[in-house]
Amino acid sequence: MGGTQLNKYVAGIGINKAAIITYYAYTNLVGEFTKYPEARELTIAAARKLYGICSFEENQTCKAWSACNIGQYCEPCEFVPIAWGCDAQVRSNPTNVEDLEFKKRTMKVYPNPTKSELFVNFGELTLGDRQNLNLAIEIFDVNGKLLVSKIPDVNDVEVRLEVSKLVPGIYLLRINGYLYNNSIRFIKE
Repeated sequence: MGGTQLNKYVAGIGINKAAIITYYAYTNLVGEFTKYPEARELTIAAARKLYGICSFEENQTCKAWSACNIGQYCEPCEFVPIAWGCDAQVRSNPTNVEDLEFKKRTMKVYPNPTKSELFVNFGELTLGDRQNLNLAIEIFDVNGKLLVSKIPDVNDVEVRLEVSKLVPGIYLLRINGYLYNNSIRFIKE
């Protein structure tokens, strides 16, 4: 929703993203005796972990705490290492195509060859990256016939594909999305 509080403007990120950040922070980072200033740092760390360094979501989470008079007001892409497990470098443009290309190259498909199941691991792609890419996974036979089609849940870091019913042979796994298209051959034993 967003708004202005204490003369500090906060743009809305949406109730779903706010809930995801809060849930992640309070189930993975925040302890029983955490005080507000530390909770601020940990929810900002959660936003960074889920949506990437210098993301809109990270910045607005920081600004929201500041608007509640907890912590300093955050400028876009201000970076200070704030929690264990977060990256320790600044990326001046979080939507940088080169950065996204690197992250997409970290995706892995395994095992190959396989007998019963195939896994697609999204590697370094953050939740925000997966939401923006809008990925779909398809398996084709050598004749180009579509055999399997799956749209992974954006919360999944890894997707399991059941391939035990495929006859032994060579197949093409295609991962499609906005600004992304990759095909990988695999062998079904």
